[in-house]
Amino acid sequence: MCEQFIVLAKHTSSCYIAQCEHGTLHLCWDHVCVHLRPHDFLALTQTIANLNPNQPNHKLRLGIGRLTLELLTEDYQPLTALMRCVAAKLLSVSFPHNEPSKPRVVPNPRTYLN
Repeated sequence: MCEQFIVLAKHTSSCYIAQCEHGTLHLCWDHVCVHLRPHDFLALTQTIANLNPNQPNHKLRLGIGRLTLELLTEDYQPLTALMRCVAAKLLSVSFPHNEPSKPRVVPNPRTYLN
């Protein structure tokens, strides 16, 4: 069970993104809180940032596994800004899968000449 939280970004007292001691991100918006691993959060941020909320009669639906949430158009900008802010913070931290690859030793090209 999560006991310690660090708020990474906040829109209102009920709309924020926090990270617990396990590294899980808690995306809380009004009465809904979705718990995501950092790499899943980054993928979701990219997906949401690429949506076009200005299409007429367009409803924003957020699907996470079997869960589907409908996002009000007026919540799109604040939510996206919050998620981008946290994504930038996550990307600035060195994750094992984001570490640069080790330099490779390139063999002498003459070795391959006949």
